[in-house]
Amino acid sequence: MSKLNAAILGAFEQHRRKTYMIGTSELTYAELEADVAALAAFLRAKELAGERLLVLTGQDRALLTTFYAAQLSGVTIAILDPKAPAAELATLIEAAQAKAIVADSEVIERLDAAGALAQIAVRLPVGAEAAPKKGGFRLFGGAKPAAATPADDFAGTIAAHKGAALEAVPVDEEAISYILFTSGTTSRPKGVMISHRALNAQMCTFVKNYGLGADSKVMNLLPFHHTDGLTQGAVMSLYAGASFVRPYAFTPDVLPQMMQDLYRHAISHLVTVPSVLALTKALDSSFDTSFDYPEFRFVISTAAYLDPVLWQACEARLGMQVVNVYGLTETVCETMYCGPAAEHRRLGSVGKPIDSLAKIVDEDGNELGIEQSGELLVGGDHIMSGYFNNPEATAAVLQDGWFRTGDLAKRDAEGFYWITGRKKDLIISGGMNIYPEDVNGVLRQIPGVLDAVTFGLPDPMWGERAVSCVIVDENADPSVETIVEQFLQRASKQKLPRDIAKFESFPRGPAGKVVMAEIKALYALHQGRDEAPAGAAGDVGAQIYSLAARVLHCAPDQLSPASEAETVAGWTSLSHVEMMLALEEEFGFKLSSREIMKFRTLGDAIEIVRKRQAA
Repeated sequence: MSKLNAAILGAFEQHRRKTYMIGTSELTYAELEADVAALAAFLRAKELAGERLLVLTGQDRALLTTFYAAQLSGVTIAILDPKAPAAELATLIEAAQAKAIVADSEVIERLDAAGALAQIAVRLPVGAEAAPKKGGFRLFGGAKPAAATPADDFAGTIAAHKGAALEAVPVDEEAISYILFTSGTTSRPKGVMISHRALNAQMCTFVKNYGLGADSKVMNLLPFHHTDGLTQGAVMSLYAGASFVRPYAFTPDVLPQMMQDLYRHAISHLVTVPSVLALTKALDSSFDTSFDYPEFRFVISTAAYLDPVLWQACEARLGMQVVNVYGLTETVCETMYCGPAAEHRRLGSVGKPIDSLAKIVDEDGNELGIEQSGELLVGGDHIMSGYFNNPEATAAVLQDGWFRTGDLAKRDAEGFYWITGRKKDLIISGGMNIYPEDVNGVLRQIPGVLDAVTFGLPDPMWGERAVSCVIVDENADPSVETIVEQFLQRASKQKLPRDIAKFESFPRGPAGKVVMAEIKALYALHQGRDEAPAGAAGDVGAQIYSLAARVLHCAPDQLSPASEAETVAGWTSLSHVEMMLALEEEFGFKLSSREIMKFRTLGDAIEIVRKRQAA
């Protein structure tokens, strides 16, 4: 039995009466154990050991049941974003070569219509969550509805195998626990393979360094199809016998509620990203004591660069410690830690490696000395096994036991590491990885777009923002709104550039490559073009539609008071924040915490502004 599976079995055995997860209701370790045992029995009956299983569900209980059942059954799980467009998912599903799928019913229907599931032999649809009972809370994670449950869906399968003993099949330490795809919209997907050995090693480090135990309560609202949400949240909590608090997914409007829930649930560890910390600036002073209670330990800031000014400001204003961590999907999650221990803490740095190795090398692979900047290489038991079915990409980054991060760094005389830049072509915006070639590939598929160049620019809120420059066919000349609409039919919202600028040509060097320094300079000159006119003075609705159209890359006449994230293609968490900031600038006031919570639709924004103007 792998050490990972032994730890999973041990957690269920020791903590049956404890709350494992607080979502829309409480889920105990015993309740989760029963579901996991039932699904594991099903996976064994289907003889799926050594195969891959896809998971695409927004229901946390179903996803985590599947994750733990897969580990105990020797099945490799691949988690994808259920909200991604069918075209993007089809590429990843083909790359995963899976034999089974657990997915929301509507996702299966959508993928079936696209012909993406032809090779999937075993399907378990996850039905809609049950409606709230009168006088009670909605059951967490897909409880059975009142009507009869089909035996061949997820809930029916769990019910049919209830009472099965919790067992683990023999699994080698090098067996692959899960695959997470870091790219692959149009290029060859990179599926990061994490072994049982690597995941177990990372969990041991988390528990030790963060001081986690059965009395800990971890809040993490990050998505499960990213390693920061999955491993540094749900899995870490179970491994430590802690409680995992996840009552909702993060969106900017829940920030005040999240701050209140920290105290209400006595959270000990909050795992979040720098962009969320930056949003705390929008909250009024009544939230300054949100972390002032005895159970709270510290905030863990992950997934993106943490600006030292923001870091210091958060600690000073909120009176808590921020632990800055550094890692990649290829290192399970983290490999360096700046805190919580004093000997690992240096403001502005990513700290020191714990249970891992690190070195900095020059272009020829020679190790560099103190204060010399070069590429950061890391090693240890937590390093990935490679990219699934992609030996060329694997060989490019795994060399002699070291993983080439593609990040530039330096080490000071006291052993602290400092990130100084990026060697690889990657944009990290709000903790999300965006590969420029993926974006360019999607843009080049759009009728009328002849070429595209994408790059990242510094952003005080999100670390970086992706912008794209395109050359269009002068006969077709698609509008930016059309390009955005076509883009979102092919790729997820998170990959949509925050701006798209049209050019007649790109500056190129002798070999024909685009000169990035020159295209960035031209883009800077190009900003401010084609601005939509502001609405007439006093016409609040027209002003807000015009403002939203600029941020969301759509025409004002496509918007209405009911427009929201679910109905407007370009409305993401990032653009939601941009609209809040634009509202403040346009109308000359600062949104209150209550107004931030209320702002979900453009109708809400209109009402907020009108009330402010009437006051």
